[in-house]
Amino acid sequence: MTVKEQYTTMTAEMTVMSPIFIGSGDILNKTKYYFNQNNKIVKIVDEKKFQRFLSKNDLFESFEKHLMRRNEKGNFCGNLVSWLKSEDIDINTLDIWKYTLSTKNVRNKDNESNKYIQLNDIKTFIKGANGKPYIPGSSIKGAIRTALLYSAI
Repeated sequence: MTVKEQYTTMTAEMTVMSPIFIGSGDILNKTKYYFNQNNKIVKIVDEKKFQRFLSKNDLFESFEKHLMRRNEKGNFCGNLVSWLKSEDIDINTLDIWKYTLSTKNVRNKDNESNKYIQLNDIKTFIKGANGKPYIPGSSIKGAIRTALLYSAI
C-alpha cells in the first residue's frame, strides 16, 4: 500500500467565529522588530541580513552597548528603534526586514499617565516552509472534536 492510497485529500473551507492564534513558540523581543507608532506597522528583522549590516558597517559594538543600557530601575532599556535613531540610520532605506505587518499596538500603557511606556514581546504564529501562516491538522481536529462534544452535551 502506497502513501497516496493511505490518505484521502480533501479541500475544506472554514469560517472562524472567534479570534485564533496558534503560536510557533518563537518570541520576538524589542530588539528583533521595529514598530512605527504613526503608521501602526511592525517590521520583523531578518537576523542574517541584520548581522551582515552590522558587520559591513562595523556596528556590532555600538549595538551591543546600546542593548546593555539600563534605566533608573535597573532594567535593560535598549531597543532596535532607539539604537537606529541614535546612529542616525534611515529606517526607510534599511534592507534588514524579513516581513512587515499592520497592527493596532505593541506597547504597554502606564495607567496613571495614560502614556505608552515600553514595547511588548511579540509571539509569532506558526508558519509553513513557505513562510505563510497555517493551521495544523491537529488543531483543526481538536476544534471539530470540541464542537461535536459541545453539540452532544
